[in-house]
Amino acid sequence: MKRVDPEQLVRDIWNLACGPYPDRPGAKERGGTSEESANAIAPLAADLRGKFAKHFFETHPLTWTADECADRFQVSPFSARPRISELRNAGLIKPSGERRRNRTSTHFATAWIATDLLVGTDTDGVTPPLIPDAAIDGGAS
Repeated sequence: MKRVDPEQLVRDIWNLACGPYPDRPGAKERGGTSEESANAIAPLAADLRGKFAKHFFETHPLTWTADECADRFQVSPFSARPRISELRNAGLIKPSGERRRNRTSTHFATAWIATDLLVGTDTDGVTPPLIPDAAIDGGAS
């Protein structure tokens, strides 16, 4: 088995999916501007999910709010927050129990931490998740 980069693993998982939220960005209605926006953001959303997952993996056990992730990757919090929700719904991050004040407001936000599913905690420390070679190479190993 090969060790897989978490960013690529998350991209691969979502690229295989074509169902409704959280597999794809959500929309309030079909045929309206909300659906158009969801379709337009879909390629960026997949990329951001992968980048955020890799960030949580590489910095584990540090915690991050959605807005801190937005700042780190220089994207709008309005693009980051749904990606954080998608990672949570996929079981890759979870609330850490910490809350921090957002830089741009007086509101507090949940600080998130990578789950064991993402970090692939092993006896030798933190390692990327293991997946069969066939899943990576399309069966050609």
